[in-house]
Amino acid sequence: MNDHPSLKIQASAQDQEDDVTKTTHIFLGLCVALCLSFFIWASIGKLDIVSMATGEVIPSTQVKSIQHLEGGIVRKIAVREGDHVKKGQPLITLEPTASGADVGELRVRLNSLQVTIASLEAEAAGLKEPVYPDDLSKSQPLLVKQAKEQFAKRKRQRQSDIVSQKEVVLQRRQNIKETTARIKNQRRSLSLLNEQIKISEDLLKDDLTNRYNHLNLLRDRSKMQGKIEEDVATLERNKSALNEAQAKLDNVESEHAVETGKKLEEARLNYNELLQRIQKFEDNLKRTVLRSPVDGVVKTLYVVTVGGGLKPGFTVVDIVPAGDRLIIEAKLPTQDIGYVRKG
Repeated sequence: MNDHPSLKIQASAQDQEDDVTKTTHIFLGLCVALCLSFFIWASIGKLDIVSMATGEVIPSTQVKSIQHLEGGIVRKIAVREGDHVKKGQPLITLEPTASGADVGELRVRLNSLQVTIASLEAEAAGLKEPVYPDDLSKSQPLLVKQAKEQFAKRKRQRQSDIVSQKEVVLQRRQNIKETTARIKNQRRSLSLLNEQIKISEDLLKDDLTNRYNHLNLLRDRSKMQGKIEEDVATLERNKSALNEAQAKLDNVESEHAVETGKKLEEARLNYNELLQRIQKFEDNLKRTVLRSPVDGVVKTLYVVTVGGGLKPGFTVVDIVPAGDRLIIEAKLPTQDIGYVRKG
């Protein structure tokens, strides 16, 4: 039995309507899916701006610039740009010629002054032998030996001065003793002459002697009186010389103590002055090796020539501290900017 033509037409129209509805639904679904995809991409996707520009990589904190105060001649370069360095690691080594020579000279002078101070302290204290530091005795045996010999020599000289001055005092006393004895004898002789003159006067009155003999006696008495006066003056001079010699003898030890004290004070002052100077030069000598103050990376090395001169205060190397965040600093142009999606 055949279907009615009108039924076929209705069925065909219904199928077409169903197809249109299905296509619409599919298109709508695709639009919705496209919108959802766009919103998801916009939410989680990244958009980078790509442009050709010149920039510089810099740390977010301060770069450590290593400088040298005095300058000098470059002896060794131990690092290169980009090297990782540790705190205290040598970077640049300079020639220690001047500072090393100064330190060596000052150490010799300091050792000599130490020995001198020990010797003078022993003299001031009246010790038989000075006591030197153990380290100095081991490191400078010849210097210590010479100092001991010099100490013994000064000690013998001091004792010799005392003995010599005692001999001077003894000589002055002997002179006084001799002069006193001579005056005593002369006065005894003068007393006898006076008796003779008195007897001669009595005899002369009785014409028992002549005047010529009497005048001889008077002349002898006058000479004896002159000698006595001379010896009395000599005795006074000898007494003054004895007092002076005794004073010198009493002052020999005190004068030596004063002289030793002055030398000791001068040696101590020189030692303290040189000690301050050698600390300065030793610090300069230590600074001939430039070391990294922090852990980090060598960013820029300004010295590249071994044997080249380094000016005072010149920046030698820049170091980026370890763990620092790097930043690219660049100036972007206002044209030729493209956009690339970064996944």
